[in-house]
Amino acid sequence: MNWQIIKNNFRKNKLLNFSIFVFMAAAGVLFAVTICLFVQLTGSISHLMSIAKTPDFLQMHAGSIDETKIYEFADGKPEVTECQINTFLNLDSALIYLEDNSLAGSSQDNGVCVQSKRFDYLVDMKDELVTLQPGEIGVPVCYMRQYQLKTGDTVTIADKEFEIVSFIRDSQMNSMMASSKRFLVCREDYDELMEVGTEEYLIEFLLSDEADISVFSTEYAAAGLPGNGPCITAGLIRMMNALSDGIMIMIILFVSVLVLTVALVCIRFIVLTGLEHDRKEIGMLKALGISKKDIRKLYFSKYIVIAAIADTVGICIAMLLKKTLGSQIEELYGNSQNEGLMILMAAAGAIFISVITLFSIWRMLKRTEALSALKALFDMGREKKKKQSAKNALPVILLAAASAMLMVVPANLLSTISAPEFVTYMGIGNSEIRMDIRQCEDIGKNASEMSSQLTKDSRVEAFVRLDTISTKVRTEDSTEINIMAEYGDHTIFPVSYSKGSAPVKKNEIALSMLNAKDLGLDVGDRIEVITETGAEFFEICGIYSDITNGGKTAKIASPYKTANESKEIMWSIFYVSLKDNADKNQWLEEYRALTENGMGMKVSDIASYVQATFGQTIEQVRMASVVAVIVAAGILFIVLLLFVRLRIARDRSDISLYKALGFRSKEAAFKYKREYACGVLLGILTGEILGFFAGSKLAGIMLRSLGADGFRFILNLPNVFVIIPLVIIVVCAAAVYIGVYEIKNIMPAECVTGR
Repeated sequence: MNWQIIKNNFRKNKLLNFSIFVFMAAAGVLFAVTICLFVQLTGSISHLMSIAKTPDFLQMHAGSIDETKIYEFADGKPEVTECQINTFLNLDSALIYLEDNSLAGSSQDNGVCVQSKRFDYLVDMKDELVTLQPGEIGVPVCYMRQYQLKTGDTVTIADKEFEIVSFIRDSQMNSMMASSKRFLVCREDYDELMEVGTEEYLIEFLLSDEADISVFSTEYAAAGLPGNGPCITAGLIRMMNALSDGIMIMIILFVSVLVLTVALVCIRFIVLTGLEHDRKEIGMLKALGISKKDIRKLYFSKYIVIAAIADTVGICIAMLLKKTLGSQIEELYGNSQNEGLMILMAAAGAIFISVITLFSIWRMLKRTEALSALKALFDMGREKKKKQSAKNALPVILLAAASAMLMVVPANLLSTISAPEFVTYMGIGNSEIRMDIRQCEDIGKNASEMSSQLTKDSRVEAFVRLDTISTKVRTEDSTEINIMAEYGDHTIFPVSYSKGSAPVKKNEIALSMLNAKDLGLDVGDRIEVITETGAEFFEICGIYSDITNGGKTAKIASPYKTANESKEIMWSIFYVSLKDNADKNQWLEEYRALTENGMGMKVSDIASYVQATFGQTIEQVRMASVVAVIVAAGILFIVLLLFVRLRIARDRSDISLYKALGFRSKEAAFKYKREYACGVLLGILTGEILGFFAGSKLAGIMLRSLGADGFRFILNLPNVFVIIPLVIIVVCAAAVYIGVYEIKNIMPAECVTGR
């Protein structure tokens, strides 16, 4: 009996039931996809780091080392389970050709290495350790897609040809956010290339599970061990690996939450409309003596069936979408090895959404208990038209606002990280051109020569030289730690400061956000810096964003003492802006040619630098942005169409009377078009405002965890104020036009005879 009533209800209210199904399925799909991608990303990264045995602590060092002292330190630390010293041969990127593609303009520090013996392994696409013969090379997997490479292709390094036999996954440097890339060669080829490169040491440690990496890092620095380079931990490696795909997942999660919110409001509207349609049936059931609770359970059973179908469809669609959206994750990090857990978690996510929705519906069905049989059967106590009209407008405004916000936030994030100005959140000056001098014997001398050349170049509008060295600072408990300090004038091409400003006085220092957080310092505090002349106190004048070099850097105003001849400089950077009449491409070509003269310099257009560094992230955000637009437009079209059809079905008798009085279908439809047009326009305006302010806050929270603070959207004005509103208006116009077409099928006589 109950199932027959439910079956009849399905037949009678196909549109209402399908509407609820669409909302449940859409919310379930998005949450299930988010969970799938999150499980895949974390599982794949963990699996790769496990099989590659990623070091827990890594100190990069340029210069000579005392290996005995390092191993003695490791032997004296019970938390150290393994210690090794690997080498990495830095190469001038202009010497490397992948088929016909030169890496001369690459933002990465490219070099070669040999397979590790104990840990920090490089693995192939099957997650197996790579062993090579002379003349063979393993290429970082990130270059495979970027340059459309395949096994058997040729890599040329300093006129020596190699055959690509494998694409390698490097648990440390897979992400383009990592500043270096390792090509794998055999020992014989490595030794042969020594004369064209600069060797760098990777001092690596595996620690026990209970070890405190922060304490270990402090003890390493206090022991006076090599520290002329970035210090990297396993946590930082994991974060850098997860960054690009993690942003995409967070965008989809944001879309999911908005869709769920809209779904709950719209389902409420649909359920109440359905109850309004079924008033007489509910009254008859009560008149027959069926209890209030049984009627409520009867209706709720229908929604459980809809939820079950929606969950099944949602999980299936989510698994299909996961294959597309998760393709880069699998390519970079391999299989997550937890497909079963992924499906289980996706199902749990979809069911969780259904439980929330069903709980909301269960509460709404209480209205059936308050309705008496007399009121239901004789149509007494119904809401007035004015109140009903206000209720009709609210879901449309909310729907348009949510759709606009769904489209605007990912689009704004995409335009922001694609913009050259975004480098200021990376700890990089806002200039046209960046020049790095790293891979040469005397960095200070070459940097001085470059300063002289840029001073004489009439095409240069402005430039600044910044030297980075490893500097010791002393904390309040007298512990000494190494930080990378950048010396020079930081006011010419400033980075983004979340607090304070750039250092300008002799004893001022600015700290990166992560450094300030670790040291527990803020603007106005003082820190003891150990220089060549002794310990000096510096006042912290500013805190800035930086997600490069592990995000732990500092800036000091005065030029580094004896920088011209110093061997201690880790690298020198020049930021350059050209005059308006200068040909930037020609200028770049001329200065890139200097790398062939042994200056060890890398010259990058800042726009290209952003693209190269954030290439993976930009592509993933672009994909997420496209998904957001498609989902928002699809939901907007379907739901608005359903709203219009439901409204017309409810107003059928009034429309019939209107036509009986001599009005045409076009005139009857105009009222609905006008009402929905006003709601959509108000919704777009609301969504644009929320998308900018609330979206900027959400993106800022996410980027703050990476060391980028003070985040602001960089808008693509045509996208935000023209294209997105136009898409919404076109979709809404199509939905309303199709929806009101039903008015033509309403006969004038229906108001008298009934349907």
